[in-house]
Amino acid sequence: MALDFADASATATIHPNTSTFAVCLAMAQKNKNISGKDFLTAMCVGSETACRLARAAVSSRFVPYGFYMPPVFTSFGATAAACKLLGLDADQIIDAWSLNLSQYTCSSELTQNKETPIRSIREAFAAKSAMSSAILAGKGIKGYKDPFEGKLGFYHAYFDDDYDPELVLKDLGSDWECAKLIFKPWPCCMGNHGCVNAAINIMAEHGLEIKDIKSIHAEVPTVAKAVCEPLEQKRAPQNAINAKYSIPYTVSVALLDGNVGLGSFDDDQLKRADILALAQKVDYELNDEWDKNVEYKTGGKLTITMADGTAYDNWVIKTLGNPENPMSKDQFKAKFLSCMSKAAKPLPS
Repeated sequence: MALDFADASATATIHPNTSTFAVCLAMAQKNKNISGKDFLTAMCVGSETACRLARAAVSSRFVPYGFYMPPVFTSFGATAAACKLLGLDADQIIDAWSLNLSQYTCSSELTQNKETPIRSIREAFAAKSAMSSAILAGKGIKGYKDPFEGKLGFYHAYFDDDYDPELVLKDLGSDWECAKLIFKPWPCCMGNHGCVNAAINIMAEHGLEIKDIKSIHAEVPTVAKAVCEPLEQKRAPQNAINAKYSIPYTVSVALLDGNVGLGSFDDDQLKRADILALAQKVDYELNDEWDKNVEYKTGGKLTITMADGTAYDNWVIKTLGNPENPMSKDQFKAKFLSCMSKAAKPLPS
C-alpha cells in the first residue's frame, strides 16, 4: 500500500488485501506451522469479509461524516484473517471485531492535507489493530455481541444506519467478491486509472504531438474528487503522495512517457518542466450519474483538444487490471520486479 500498488475491489471502494496480507505474513512468520494453504485461506476470508461489509454501504456515504472508510473496512477483514489463522471460534471472532471497532478509525482529513504521509501508512495502523484484536480475543477478552448492527454499532456510527444488510450475506459461499479484484498496473490512486488508461489508449492510437496539445479534459465519477481538487495543487504536486492522488500529474506522465511507474514519483520527476507544463492544461468534470453504477467507479473519459481544434477522446470503464480486462503474466512480472527494486535490500531480478 505504501507504494500505492495495492489491489482494489471491483464492487466496493476498498483495498481488501492491504492490511490482510501484512497480518497474514506476520502471523506466518511467528507460527511456522501455518501452511501455504492456511495462509491463502485466511487471505480469502479477510478479503471476502472486507468486500462484503463494504458493499452493504453506499460508497457515496463514505465521506460525509469525515471518516475515511476503505482502510476501516479492510481492518475488519484483516481481523477475520487473523482469527482464522489463530483458529478462533465464532464468538471469539465477534469479540475480535468488537475490539477492532474500539481501536481503529481513519479520518478523511488526510485527503485535505498535502504534507501528510498518512495515505501511505494508514493500512499499517489497521493491520496493527486487527492483529492485536484477534490476539486479545484469543486470550479471552470479551467484546459485544453486535459490533456491526447493534443499536449504536458500526453501521449506525459510520453510516447513520444507511446500509443494506442483505448485501453482506447474499450468495455467500457461491459468489466470491475476492475473485473480483482489480490489480493496479499503475502505482497511483484508482481514481486516476480510467483517465491514465484513456491517455495511453489515445497516444497508442493517434501518436499525438505533445507540443500541439491545447487542452485536456478529464471526466470522472464524483468518488474521484480527491484526485482532482484542489486543482492548482493537483497540477503541481509537492510530493509523491500528492502526485499519486493527481489526475493532472498522472495523465501528463502517461501522455509523455507512455506509462506511469514507481519512478514517475521520484523527486526529480516531480520537478520535470514538461510534466508540469502539460498538467497546467488539464481540467476536470465530476459526473454524479456515474456514481450510480458500481462498474463506473474506476472509469474515466479523457478528451484531448489540439491547437487546430481537432479533439480526440477515449472512455474507459473497465481499466487494465479489472478481472474483465486482466493484466498479462508479463505485466504482473514487471510489476513484481518494479516493487522489488524499491525493497530496503533490493534483490536482483
